[in-house]
Amino acid sequence: MHWLPILGFVLLGGLFLYEALRRGASRTWSWGRGGNAAPLSRAAYSVWGITLLCIAWVLTQAPQPAPLAALALLGCLIAIVVVAIADTRVRCRPHGPRH
Repeated sequence: MHWLPILGFVLLGGLFLYEALRRGASRTWSWGRGGNAAPLSRAAYSVWGITLLCIAWVLTQAPQPAPLAALALLGCLIAIVVVAIADTRVRCRPHGPRH
C-alpha cells in the first residue's frame, strides 16, 4: 500500500476543512498567476475537504474498495457539482444598485 498519496489526500482534506472554518480565509482558489480564480464558499471548501478525505479512505481499501466507500465518493462528487453551481450563480448575480 502506498501511504504517501493517502497522507497527501488527508493533509489536503484537512487544509480545505481548515479553510472552511477559518474566518479570514480567501474565498477564491487559483493555480498560478493567471488571475482566473474560482470562487469558493465555505460550503465548497467543506465539500472539497470531505471529498479529499473520502478519496484517501477509498485508497486505503484499494484495489477493491467497499461499496459504501465508493458510494460516499460518488455522493461527494455530486455535492461538488451542486456547490459549484450555487457558487457560480452567486458570483453571476449583479452587485450594487441598478440605474
